[in-house]
Amino acid sequence: MVRSMTGFGRGKLCESGLEVTMELKSVNHRYFEFSSRLPRGCAYLEEPLKDFCRGKISRGKLEISVTVEENGADSTLIEINEPFADAYFAALKKLSERYGIENDMKLSSLVGAADIFNVKKQQAAEETVTAVVLGAADEAVRAVLAEQDLGTAQLAVVVVAHGRAVCAGIVDVDDISDVDLGQHPVNGEFI
Repeated sequence: MVRSMTGFGRGKLCESGLEVTMELKSVNHRYFEFSSRLPRGCAYLEEPLKDFCRGKISRGKLEISVTVEENGADSTLIEINEPFADAYFAALKKLSERYGIENDMKLSSLVGAADIFNVKKQQAAEETVTAVVLGAADEAVRAVLAEQDLGTAQLAVVVVAHGRAVCAGIVDVDDISDVDLGQHPVNGEFI
């Protein structure tokens, strides 16, 4: 059966502290061809995505764009820079003793010092990212397949209309590509 290969789909999934958005574009191509734009550090996603898409779409040129944002509070790790805090506190104590100044050091003063905390973004596990990305891919692929089904239905209407036009003697088969069937009646009706 002839099937349209053209379609666009978008999938978005928020899960496990991740927000994944995927856009998938499919155009006609004789074979399956896959290309992707992935976030930095996520090259490991290419093969699972390619395999997933190949299992759902057998032909066409697929272009995929993926964004992954970590938005969960659990993805931020704050560590105390203890060597810095110790050195900072010791320097203040030495300053107080050496010059006879009251040491009125408070926690709020120490916290305000630059470099007292190391803030790091924790990377989600590859397995977690892969699962969420494939979930968004499923949504995007379903949207592409729906558009392809619509295109296939429209293609069927055009093929039937061309066949009717040829059978009705409106056009010659050799001239079929030059005819706008919407302007010619078939069985008394305009297509």
